[in-house]
Amino acid sequence: MVPELDPPCVIDVNDAVCSSPKIHKLGRILVSHLSRTFFPYRLDVSEKEVEDVLYTIGNLLSSDALIYGYPETLLLAHNYCTFNKLDVLALQRLLKQEFNIDAFCIGDVRSSLFNPLDGH
Repeated sequence: MVPELDPPCVIDVNDAVCSSPKIHKLGRILVSHLSRTFFPYRLDVSEKEVEDVLYTIGNLLSSDALIYGYPETLLLAHNYCTFNKLDVLALQRLLKQEFNIDAFCIGDVRSSLFNPLDGH
């Protein structure tokens, strides 16, 4: 976070992110800090949509509540967008069958990512 900027703000960090010839980014990486009291978060934006980001965030701020500095609509979308056990097994089988990749249990990634946001 750049200390001179007061939230809400969006910072383009694409050039500051470690880049290697082996990594091909498909868009821009931005950091959005919407609330003075909570943490910033990462935005991945298509190259075609970079110019529309500020307008879109402005619309979001004018129409959506912030929960822990994160838009409520996005928080709900993340909560409802989950894979059931059958989905996970099907994806693991596809990885093994098509690419010979063994899947392993890494715990509840969704929980570790979003628990700080939803308070559970």
